[in-house]
Amino acid sequence: MGYDLWNHSKFLQHKVRNMTRRGWLLKTYNKGKMLKARVKSGKYIENDEIDIIHPVGYVAHVKGSGKHEVLTMDVGADTSRRVVMTVMGDRENVPQPDENEAFLYAPDDKKMFMRFKKQRSQQQRANGGKDSSGNQDSGRPDGMHWDGKDQKVSGTTEDTFQNNAEGGQGYSTGKNFTVKAGANTQMEASKHARKGDHYRDGTDYVKGVVHAADHKAGGSATVSPSSARAGGRDDGSQGWGVSGQEGSVSLLETAAGLTQTTQQLNNFEQAQTQTNQQQAATNQQTQQHLSDLNQQLSSLDETTSGALQELHDMILALEQRVSALEQA
Repeated sequence: MGYDLWNHSKFLQHKVRNMTRRGWLLKTYNKGKMLKARVKSGKYIENDEIDIIHPVGYVAHVKGSGKHEVLTMDVGADTSRRVVMTVMGDRENVPQPDENEAFLYAPDDKKMFMRFKKQRSQQQRANGGKDSSGNQDSGRPDGMHWDGKDQKVSGTTEDTFQNNAEGGQGYSTGKNFTVKAGANTQMEASKHARKGDHYRDGTDYVKGVVHAADHKAGGSATVSPSSARAGGRDDGSQGWGVSGQEGSVSLLETAAGLTQTTQQLNNFEQAQTQTNQQQAATNQQTQQHLSDLNQQLSSLDETTSGALQELHDMILALEQRVSALEQA
């Protein structure tokens, strides 16, 4: 047996015992290509700047303290190749999942999380919320949920982003809700319901009938978008400047005035019609009176003509008698 083999065999039990050890995370380094850590296991064993192993596509960095547990592994039972196989974290800040529930949470803050929970079975609901092992369900809602607490939440992509929810979607905010589009904002629905004052800078084109309590012409609106915050995106934290100038010509008042004018015109037409009828009746009476006078004049003419003829005959007879007397 060679010396190296004998030496290896001599410490084999010690190496096997130390292949995996539980310990504490003392410090974390993120200056290299991989996260490294300083850990302590047992009373005396400390290792500095050893790799922290993470699965591909996932990495987490937690501040080192004496309360964060780790599990180390000696690759090939070689203590010089020791790595941190997993960081278990602080037990007080680890979420307690229900059966068929998973958490992705911020280190040392279990209230900032993304959570997935399968729908509880009918048997579990009938069993008072207890799972197959007799554990009481927390009552957290099923589905996919996340909470960013009081921190900013953002997402960016150079391609499209789509949101689908067959059961409906709800958005609420205590401040502003800002939508910006380089092209169009496009909405389609069976009905659009909005509540509150509207300020629009632009021309409205409507295909259909507009129903309103009133329209006032001569008004205007000014809309001034806010400047974007760091990153070039408006996150709704800054309010836009809006102001409005009321119109002075009321369509309702104009319509009321037109109605009054129309009524006055109708009244005038009715009065004029009555006047015209009265004038026509007067004219008819005058025409009848003139006709009567004409008849009277015609009758007088006939009487006068007869009298003149008789007078002429009498004068002629007298002349004849005078002539006869003169001859006698």
